[in-house]
Amino acid sequence: GEFFTDDHRARFVATPFLPALSQPSKKRPYVLNTGRVRDHWHTLTRTGKSPRLSAHTAEPFLEICPEDADRLGLHPAGLAEVKNEYGRVALRVLVTDRVQPGTVFAPMHWTARYSSGGRVDCLVAPNVDPVSGQPESKHSVVSLAPLRPDWFAFVVCRTELPGQVLGKLDYWASARASGGWRYELAGCGKLQEWAEQLCPDILAVQMIRANGQIARASFQDDSLDICLIASTSGPVSADRGWLAGLLAVDMDETTRLGLLAGRPPSGKSSGRLICSCLGVGSVAIGEAIQAGSRSVEGVGAATGAGTNCGSCKPEIRAFLEKLKPEETSPHTLAAE
Repeated sequence: GEFFTDDHRARFVATPFLPALSQPSKKRPYVLNTGRVRDHWHTLTRTGKSPRLSAHTAEPFLEICPEDADRLGLHPAGLAEVKNEYGRVALRVLVTDRVQPGTVFAPMHWTARYSSGGRVDCLVAPNVDPVSGQPESKHSVVSLAPLRPDWFAFVVCRTELPGQVLGKLDYWASARASGGWRYELAGCGKLQEWAEQLCPDILAVQMIRANGQIARASFQDDSLDICLIASTSGPVSADRGWLAGLLAVDMDETTRLGLLAGRPPSGKSSGRLICSCLGVGSVAIGEAIQAGSRSVEGVGAATGAGTNCGSCKPEIRAFLEKLKPEETSPHTLAAE
């Protein structure tokens, strides 16, 4: 309760308010705020090597409010181009009420090592505090526009995709997975030709669905080598956590069939990862709430979520506040 001064009282320094040097305009109408996400640190030089930490947030994103998203034609899980006179990035769209109209948020962790267009600090103007040199990273003015590739894809593979393949795409983001890698991809051109180029093994199996979605996979003995699920009708719908975990296990015939469907054959999904420490997903948390857990501590007692480092407690609390226990389905929570 004291400060390290002679009288143990704080010394406040009054500084004049300085308006941001870069102001929103007709050409750059949105204010971009940058910051960190829960499970990553700095530029992924350490946390990017952890499959478990990467599973919570596997790619860079742009938070935007529903009103601005509707006005710009940006859709959930679609892609957005964010640019100004200093640079350009491409980010996954996350429509949320966590940001105000006229402002957007993007995390600062991604570099060219893990994404094609996630290096958001390239958008920060070279405006700095005259004393500390701190850049104006909380206030960059940008323009936004939707990106509309011909197809989207999700890939899990045992080895990294080569740079010459990634360089031909409009968008890619990579993350570590147990036993290999996971990728979000998007590009232009004929999807079938691209899928055969990426997964050319003559022993590959493939499923083509009426909605323009392709599932293609190849194996080495009983182990998955590479799996691609792609769609020409919009972002890929698949259980990404389950698919990424298949690289580390031997696969039977039933699991292989589920692989091509993009879902566990039992229909039992763990949902989105919430507790990275103990590997607890949103379905288990939903089941705990449905069974009567009424507090973060109650969910922790039932599932273990939030009982180690505690950084997932705000997400658990948000579930509890948003949904009444008697109306909660675990699969509704998984979708959230």
